[in-house]
Amino acid sequence: MGIALVSGRVSETGDTSEAEPVALVNQTAAERFWPRGGALGSRLSTDGGKGWSRIVGIVGDVINPDIENLHVPQVYFPAAQSPQARMVVLARTEDDPGSYADRLRSHVWALDPGQPVEKVRTFSEMHDEIFAENYALLTLFGIFAGFALVMASMGIYGVMSYSVNQRHREISVRMALGASARDVVRLVVGAGAKLVLMGAAIGWLGALLANRMLASVLFGVSSVDVASLVGVPAILITVALIANYIPARRAARIDPMASLRAD
Repeated sequence: MGIALVSGRVSETGDTSEAEPVALVNQTAAERFWPRGGALGSRLSTDGGKGWSRIVGIVGDVINPDIENLHVPQVYFPAAQSPQARMVVLARTEDDPGSYADRLRSHVWALDPGQPVEKVRTFSEMHDEIFAENYALLTLFGIFAGFALVMASMGIYGVMSYSVNQRHREISVRMALGASARDVVRLVVGAGAKLVLMGAAIGWLGALLANRMLASVLFGVSSVDVASLVGVPAILITVALIANYIPARRAARIDPMASLRAD
């Protein structure tokens, strides 16, 4: 499995049912139950003191499937000293693991024809099964985020349209005094851009604070994810500027004389 050996040794062929019971613990267990060190060589019991094993090795942590509690204490016993009615065998392959299912069953049945093989799965299949609920929630949140983006864009467009209507006379006067359509677009978009940039800055700071709070439950993602902190605001700013540009172009088409006569 490629689990790193931190200290001591791994289980060996000599660790049989007749030999002294031994065990390996991960770093989390060693640090939690022996905070001052000394786990190696100590004795532990996992059945209320009925049986004791001597710790002969400390190994690295394996990420727990529960993303809310990634590092948990773990104990490993030699299979010969801890027989189980149900056993899980992990095998590393050099090519597509899915093609080994029939061969693995054949090897097991060659040793014991009556031994049932309940399920043969690849790690990818196990990963998808374990995190299926998380992926479903992620997809759902993504859909809600998309709706939120559309609604925010509509809100920005509505606010800017209202702002342009409120400044109808001002824009007409500016154009009557010589302001070009480009000047009007720059005026309207500039006013909206200030609000958008202020909102983006506040949201960006809020995201940094939220990232610090969520750092303990993130797996495989840095608590300061540059792509998210830069990409998401860039998308929102782009959408907001487009939403500002549409009413700005409409304002630039105002006939100043007709507008002033109407007023």
